[in-house]
Amino acid sequence: MPKILLICLCLLSLLSCKEGEETTLPQREELTSFPTDSLPRIDTVNREVEDILQTWPEYQEMESAFKRVYQTENREDLVLTVDELIEKQKALETSTYPTQFDTPKIKSRQKVLKTYILKVKAALIYRQDLVEPTRDMLNSYNAMRKQFDVIVNNKLENELILDE
Repeated sequence: MPKILLICLCLLSLLSCKEGEETTLPQREELTSFPTDSLPRIDTVNREVEDILQTWPEYQEMESAFKRVYQTENREDLVLTVDELIEKQKALETSTYPTQFDTPKIKSRQKVLKTYILKVKAALIYRQDLVEPTRDMLNSYNAMRKQFDVIVNNKLENELILDE
């Protein structure tokens, strides 16, 4: 019986020690260029909203930072742009809002935008796919811009609706 166990042990050790077969993990391709052509474009707002936004300097700075997303050519450019977006978003969050836009609707959209900016930052840190989180970030920015339009175009008085 001990001879059989010894033979099985030797056979097992010989079979497990195969030379020449190395297992390698698949290598991820490094993103050298960033495809901005597949990203959604920034939506335009009507003239009245644009006039109000022109008086909000923190928003203008953030808008110019968002336009730089389309000028990025590689991962390093996007890292710098996202860092700038985080700074501009923090400045916008603490700024004084125009009276029409000082509503929970705009502030909640801004929190969603902050979440997606940080999601892009995490994708950059962990070297994950950047197209989807960047697309989500731009869609949330467009949603905030659309909410500006909705607020300005809404001519109904909220008090009248709530009283009835």
